[in-house]
Amino acid sequence: MNLACRLLVADLDGTLTEGGEPVAEQVVAAVREFCRRGGLFTLATGRGPLSARCYLDQLAVTIPAILFNGAWLYDPVSGCPIREKVLPPDFVIPFLDWLTSFTGDVVVYRGEEVLIPGLSSRLERHFQKDGGRYRSVPGWAGLTSFGINKILVIAPSGPYRSFAARFPREAAMVNWIQSENDYWEIMPADVSKGSGLLELIAHLGISWQEVIAIGNHLNDLEMLAVAGLGVAVRNAHPVLRRTAQYVTSGCSWKGVMEILRKLTLL
Repeated sequence: MNLACRLLVADLDGTLTEGGEPVAEQVVAAVREFCRRGGLFTLATGRGPLSARCYLDQLAVTIPAILFNGAWLYDPVSGCPIREKVLPPDFVIPFLDWLTSFTGDVVVYRGEEVLIPGLSSRLERHFQKDGGRYRSVPGWAGLTSFGINKILVIAPSGPYRSFAARFPREAAMVNWIQSENDYWEIMPADVSKGSGLLELIAHLGISWQEVIAIGNHLNDLEMLAVAGLGVAVRNAHPVLRRTAQYVTSGCSWKGVMEILRKLTLL
């Protein structure tokens, strides 16, 4: 395992933290030591700026972070996106209309704005973990379709096949990502954590070979493929474990600690 690393990029939920808890102090200290030795550290997450902010602050991240699974490259110092991508309006309206007949909960993300049609028990659990503010809207009919970065559907099974059967043209406009067992995220077609990482390394002027990326679920696949070393934590999704170049012996944040210990002992 080659650990020549200038940049370490870590997923957040399920990798650095579980259930929305703060990052373990051991990890915070190890990240601080890695950066003291000249390393760069940042997050790649499906979260938006409001719910990611406390973790960026806790870990003292000063370089851009990958938010909304790659739809935002975000500068934590200025608090503004360096680059953002949005869902095509031609997709948003038919999809949200169609969702009224789909059994699942929906969250719409537009920058710092988080919109829901009503607070269900499933969404209540989501916001307990995810934090941040949200606004309930009476329906999607009056929602402007411009500027939406991500739509999250929380449901036992994904909406892709049913929607694509009825709206094949619109379904091809976007990227459908599974980020947890019952989390289905809809992104612009050219957006993933992998595309976000490519933009980040170009912004920093470093080589992909100098990057280690670590994650736990299917929305981390492209990111691990882009990095010089793609790492899956032990309890990661089986597909991610099979495709990763290295699998940690520890689960979640303990797996991250394993990598940080190796880096800081070099």
